[in-house]
Amino acid sequence: METFKCIMQQSMRSQNKNTEQIEQLFMKIDYESMGRIQWDGFCTYLQLEYSEQVDALAQEKEVSFQLPAALQGLSYGGPVLRILSMPDDTVIMIREDGAIYFWSLQLKLKRRKRVFDKSMSWKPRSMTDVIGMPQYNKLIIGTRNREIQLCEFSNWEPYCQISGLEGVPLKLDY
Repeated sequence: METFKCIMQQSMRSQNKNTEQIEQLFMKIDYESMGRIQWDGFCTYLQLEYSEQVDALAQEKEVSFQLPAALQGLSYGGPVLRILSMPDDTVIMIREDGAIYFWSLQLKLKRRKRVFDKSMSWKPRSMTDVIGMPQYNKLIIGTRNREIQLCEFSNWEPYCQISGLEGVPLKLDY
């Protein structure tokens, strides 16, 4: 045990610190209480410790679904581009045709909104990609009309628009 403590203190660059913790670690690794640690026992301990951490992380990432699944019919429209989760527990579904649906976590439709007002433009508009910027309270929208729009999350009104791009913005990233 003394050799183990000396090596651990040297590797942690500390003298007489954490002696109790080092002794407890030694006892965990030396589960047979033989007073010595062999390489196989050390590797087994590390493997078990690592697998416990992996299992704990996997459990944190588990998602639960409420069954039976709730079916919600939507009117005909463009394909869904993106589904975003907002800090206020609202789920936002954005379709290619500019329709935005706001859902509760229980999948109850709160409201819907159209980003593109049909009377505003003589050209039909459709989205190519959408990405959120929650820290700025903005949504970035790429359109097939070679535009990038920034909208406010609060009222979904256009904040800024970049038009006349050389190409269609197919994929946005922030």
